[in-house]
Amino acid sequence: MEGVSDEEIPRVAEVLKGLYFFLPIVFIIGLMLMGFSPIKAGLYSLFLTIGLSYLKRENWMSWRDILACLESAAKSSMIVVSACAGAGIIVGSVVLTGLGTRFSRLAIEVSGENLLLLLILVMVASIILGMGMSTVSAYVILAVLAAPALIDLGVSPVAAHMFVLYYGVMSGLTPPVAITAYTAAAIAGSPPNATAFTATKIGLGGFIVPFMFVYNESLLLQGNTSDIALSVFTSIIGASAFVFFVQGFLIKKISLVERLLFLVASITLIIPGLLTDVIGIACLVTGILLQIFTRNSQKVMADSLSERKLD
Repeated sequence: MEGVSDEEIPRVAEVLKGLYFFLPIVFIIGLMLMGFSPIKAGLYSLFLTIGLSYLKRENWMSWRDILACLESAAKSSMIVVSACAGAGIIVGSVVLTGLGTRFSRLAIEVSGENLLLLLILVMVASIILGMGMSTVSAYVILAVLAAPALIDLGVSPVAAHMFVLYYGVMSGLTPPVAITAYTAAAIAGSPPNATAFTATKIGLGGFIVPFMFVYNESLLLQGNTSDIALSVFTSIIGASAFVFFVQGFLIKKISLVERLLFLVASITLIIPGLLTDVIGIACLVTGILLQIFTRNSQKVMADSLSERKLD
């Protein structure tokens, strides 16, 4: 993939002149916050969009243009409509047969009412059910099948639904049905399977995020401001430490000891608590200092060797 040439890059001033076309997005959000239904908000925003096109002569929309846009929107919405229709059939079947309740009870029984084990089982189920489906369809099914099991073991409804939604979306990275990764591979012209495995490796940090907000609801903005700010700060650092551990590189290639330090730092920073945060920060700082010290020592040795060769 190559960027456009300098001649093709538009000027900033010219781009800013078209910012008023973002007004319908702000308008639709404002209407929904005021209590309008999504359908009404979308309809009124459609009228606003058409009206904005008449602010500049070259953007005027004729009746043919409007009909062409409506036709294009109807065609593009067929994918979402069919997915939602299929999800509705599945959800209806689940409700009528009682499969959702049975699935929840089965998951709780298999996990032995152990929350961590149940979270792992629901994670696997969410990834499998989310493969090859749109985000909306995957969430609707998972909200009926998997979320009630977590709620029954004391997880808050917000955290339970976010947990299944998150892994339903992450299924787009995981082989063998990594639709998101395969789409990116088609755009980049790279091998699909290699792209999927690389995407999974890079996104491994994201697979621990749902566990973080199940055990620490401050990440979902539940609680007082100070707890929320501290949890978000330590979790970002912990997720970054986990990325260092997975990638094996920070300032330079990471040694085994440094990698273990970053792993301990990521785990302890994710676990809520002052003691674990102190341990995590200490491990992270130690790992970074080791990286700096070994890099500087290697640089000094390389300089000395080059000086000897010159002599």
